[in-house]
Amino acid sequence: MKSIELEIYGRLTEGVHPATYSFERACIGHLEWLLKEDRWKLDGEYDDVDAFLESLKLDGFRIVVEQHKRIAPRLKKLRRQRAAA
Repeated sequence: MKSIELEIYGRLTEGVHPATYSFERACIGHLEWLLKEDRWKLDGEYDDVDAFLESLKLDGFRIVVEQHKRIAPRLKKLRRQRAAA
């Protein structure tokens, strides 16, 4: 059985296609959920938040994600934690 994290990851990667969902609904909502409580690690699949973000193929949206008011603080915190490790 798939974990909920993998299910949300699948929805997020599917939702990146602009014709499928709006960016806010597809990316920000799902991405925000995955960034909470280390869900983005996908049961050990990722240990680097930037590698996880690259896997989403958000190249055209990267700046928007990096600057989003709810996402940016979480990314900064995760990066600080990685640097401190």
